[in-house]
Amino acid sequence: MLHINVAILDPAKKLSGELGKKGSETDFTIYNFKKGDSVLSLYEPTLYPEKLQPLLYCLNLCDMAILVVRSIDKFLGEQIIALDLLGIPGYLILDGVSQEELAPLIKGTHLEKYQTLEYEPIALREKLLTTQFTRADSPLKILIDRCFAVKSVGTVALGVIKKGVVKVHDELSVFPGGKNVSVKSLQVQDEDVKQADSGSRVGLCFKGAEVDDIPKGCFLSSSNGLTSATKFKCHVSISKFFKGGIAEGAKFMACIGLQFVPATVHTSTPIPAGGKGEIEIELEKPAGFEAGEKLLLARPEAGLRVAGVASVKH
Repeated sequence: MLHINVAILDPAKKLSGELGKKGSETDFTIYNFKKGDSVLSLYEPTLYPEKLQPLLYCLNLCDMAILVVRSIDKFLGEQIIALDLLGIPGYLILDGVSQEELAPLIKGTHLEKYQTLEYEPIALREKLLTTQFTRADSPLKILIDRCFAVKSVGTVALGVIKKGVVKVHDELSVFPGGKNVSVKSLQVQDEDVKQADSGSRVGLCFKGAEVDDIPKGCFLSSSNGLTSATKFKCHVSISKFFKGGIAEGAKFMACIGLQFVPATVHTSTPIPAGGKGEIEIELEKPAGFEAGEKLLLARPEAGLRVAGVASVKH
């Protein structure tokens, strides 16, 4: 089965509902559509732009993005910066803004590679349903976005398999935290399955776990390829629009998957806007990640809320 996870960035909050059926809603809303062996999961950052986190969560859950440009404002710029820093592939849809008006904003960014499509939901959906992605087979890495208790069933978590395969009776570890849990049953698209593949939006029922053991944003894995830590070294790239760059002791929020953790930057040399360098990040509490993991440095209270991207060193 082909699974496609797409972030829908539409300021009108309209396109997602034209592409799929509304599912669960928190600070972001999930829409689903299934045709044959293809499953489309659409992530809409419902509480964005009031809150930055939903945008970053959707980008970290997705394989690609659709950016609908209806006007040119600071929030469009913020989305362009986040998409560029993470290197997320996608498409553009222009509604009321010309290609000539947008071009200066995406010049020199990853978004110059985006194909521009017409606002035709049915044609767009068909295009997305045939999109192929290459995902790593291992280590298993599941990003959890919800966990809750179901009476007579037990603890249930929902999330996306970023890579690998999970099977019923697998023994998994929770990062951060290190709790060991056993998979009692699995569901994909509300159907019981024996295994779920990479890219799947999956529901997992656990044996020997409480809701507090599996917090939103944690990773599940059966491998030692993931770890938990409060301090680690990174290679960082600062957005050319983040005026002043970063220096020793700078305070940010580190967005690692769906983990949003206060962080302090340690660096021997200031890194200017548009610059790159080596830093150490110190978190207020442990986070789960793997070597090479990308994380965004954010300041939710600032004018430009996305500062840069860092990659955890091997």
